[in-house]
Amino acid sequence: MRVIFTILQVALLLLGMGCQPPPCLDYYTRNNMPYMDQFSEHRYSVNATKTTSTGMHVDTSGLSVDVQVFDKQADEADQCVFDLVGGKDFTVEQRKAFQCDNRPFAEVCRDCFYVKVAPNAFLSMDKTQELLPAVAPGEGCVAKGLCNTAEECSCHWRAGLQVESSKTTIVVTPSGYLFKQYYLMMAYGCLNIWTEGMSQCATPSISPLSGLVN
Repeated sequence: MRVIFTILQVALLLLGMGCQPPPCLDYYTRNNMPYMDQFSEHRYSVNATKTTSTGMHVDTSGLSVDVQVFDKQADEADQCVFDLVGGKDFTVEQRKAFQCDNRPFAEVCRDCFYVKVAPNAFLSMDKTQELLPAVAPGEGCVAKGLCNTAEECSCHWRAGLQVESSKTTIVVTPSGYLFKQYYLMMAYGCLNIWTEGMSQCATPSISPLSGLVN
């Protein structure tokens, strides 16, 4: 995996599209999409004292979390996108289907990414998922077959984005289960991640349970 991704980096540099800080930190606020800020009512303070090997800043909230898991997930997501586009760029059709912006396709510089591991995650009723206190639209849980109507659902986010004037932070449960989804959104400027093609790049490859949530 690491050797393959190094080839990806070299290929992009040879194409003249070398590493550049993506406009991920202000993308959502710049495009006036406040609905992407899932934590407007449950704000987290972010004190990122740990850094992954590729430069992502992580606030573990004092929990025993291996921050390198975020690098591994990002490596897998980047390689998947590289394979999806054949080492080139999104086609016009792909950009439309994935709802991507028009940023240049380039190697992602991860030192602009901030990750907050939520200290107040809790287990779902069936004990199979770690959830965040922030309430999500009930329609999502209905679509997953977790309840019959949106009104009867108690639906919660499992990850999301916290938008601030200085940075946008990916908030995750201690397992980091859905980190890939929001990494892809910020790294490539695509909103419709769970669609054919891109969905395989967002699919988690880790357990939804960390063992740190009761």
